[in-house]
Amino acid sequence: PLLSAAIHGMEFDEVNELRRLVRVASDCVGPCGRARAIRSSSLPGARTFVTSSAAAALHSWPIDRRHHVLRLVIDAAQAHLQRHGDGGWLFLNFSLRVTLALLGLNLGAGSDPGAFAHTAALRGLALAATWLDEALSDELCPCRHTLKWSDLGAVLSLLRATLCKPVALCGSPHDIRHFALMILEAFLNVLAPGDDDAGAAPEARVRYTWFCGPELSWSSHINGLLLDTPAVVPVGAPGCKRDSQLALFSVSLEQWMPAAAGVEQGPGAVGMENYTAESDFASTLAGATALRQWEEGRFRKLAERLLEAQVGILACQKLVDPWLVDHLKQRGVIILSRLSIRHIDYVQALSGAVPISSLAALPEHWEDVCGWVGAVELRTIQGRQHTLLRPPTTAAAASQQRQQQQRWSTSTLLIGAPDEYALAELRRVVPQAVKCLQDAARSGIVLEGGGLTEIYLSDALVTRARCLLPTEAAYGSDAHAMAVVKAVAECLQDVAACLPAEKGRHIGRHEFVEAARAAIHQLRSSTGPSYGSGGVLDAEAPKRFAMLGALDLAGVLVRLGGTLDLMDEPLA
Repeated sequence: PLLSAAIHGMEFDEVNELRRLVRVASDCVGPCGRARAIRSSSLPGARTFVTSSAAAALHSWPIDRRHHVLRLVIDAAQAHLQRHGDGGWLFLNFSLRVTLALLGLNLGAGSDPGAFAHTAALRGLALAATWLDEALSDELCPCRHTLKWSDLGAVLSLLRATLCKPVALCGSPHDIRHFALMILEAFLNVLAPGDDDAGAAPEARVRYTWFCGPELSWSSHINGLLLDTPAVVPVGAPGCKRDSQLALFSVSLEQWMPAAAGVEQGPGAVGMENYTAESDFASTLAGATALRQWEEGRFRKLAERLLEAQVGILACQKLVDPWLVDHLKQRGVIILSRLSIRHIDYVQALSGAVPISSLAALPEHWEDVCGWVGAVELRTIQGRQHTLLRPPTTAAAASQQRQQQQRWSTSTLLIGAPDEYALAELRRVVPQAVKCLQDAARSGIVLEGGGLTEIYLSDALVTRARCLLPTEAAYGSDAHAMAVVKAVAECLQDVAACLPAEKGRHIGRHEFVEAARAAIHQLRSSTGPSYGSGGVLDAEAPKRFAMLGALDLAGVLVRLGGTLDLMDEPLA
């Protein structure tokens, strides 16, 4: 069989790499999936790390530049993870198993396997995708439930499938529960009614700060925005204890450029455009002094307007002139400088302020652009100074209609890990968990985990195919399409059977399928549990799009022809 793969232009090592990818996807899937040691390159000194997370494994999966099909499969799985946050192993496992099943399908003597792969296979995949989507949307589906946010056990089951993947967490149920409760608290803090019309999705309102060294139990949630940029906080400043107005500048306040400020340049004007270096030292020094005096005058007028508007915090994306910092500091104004682009969006979201992007277009009424923040705190974390901005609490700040439309709650998650390898895994898994909660909040629907949904869909596909496709013609196009749908159903059972029933113990495929069907029957009955029979719950969107995307990728791979003939060894 490998000879045909080589004839079609696919090298043997790429065939073996795809086979290894299927096996890894089969072993790592599920809450009790095995961890794998993955080497990022074959070169000496390449890093080797242990993980069971699809995001972490695929990010460093070694790909030779000659392996174009492998690159296609990895890129498709990474694109799914980037958009939906979960279901990476399901996407890989299902798509490659369906591809292998269809390329090895031969419907009797006289049929052309190549023609079958390009016609009936694509039609069968289209029917399977349509029926699978309809089965998941059916309100009578026993594996489809409305998530009750008041049921803490159900929400923790939703997070468990994601948080048990990192090696740092998989051996400690206490740490998994701690992270789940911490993430849930942060998510509920930023979740507000009418999020479809909000300025940003809840997962975008959660900020992460990562620390290497502390234990996992050190991680915590802060209601507010934690900045790792310097802040000038005067002693006894009002902003340290109560709500304050915040003026936000997305332009540098380090120097005042006359041309940028829209100042008309007369014959005797002093500015950067009119100033030139002279050989006379005395005249040059006088010109520089005049320029600085003019600049201080401009900053003085700006400071007077800020103080008149009762601005308590000046936040700037870049540097601030030292004279302006000292002048405002003496008058009790807190200075936040060097926010950078990665911070200014969060400050704008927390306060509702409108960023000022030019010194030539300063507002006439500062209350139109200023926002509100709560108390400002200075904290030292891991030997580095941080600034904490609390959300506003007064009714006066919340009463402004403009700020209600532009402000939303912000949470900060402080994530610590004992080493850089555990921290790298958490960097990918924690945002996935927040995205999982967002998908569940958006749709309100969760699906049974533990392979129950896959078994239910497998039986639904077979039943639908028997009812709607005729079986009189043994080699007709309808019979071929029915065979494809049945092959997809078998692959769904194979994917579900990869999930171990208990940690460290795999059961047979037939035993697993029968146990899953019994659990589904209990879900249909009124005496059975409402949900959670599979041990975990999955968000609907990642699982739905993982299976539909896998069928789409299988169709693309089938159209490539017989280049993936991996049937020389059976898959587990």
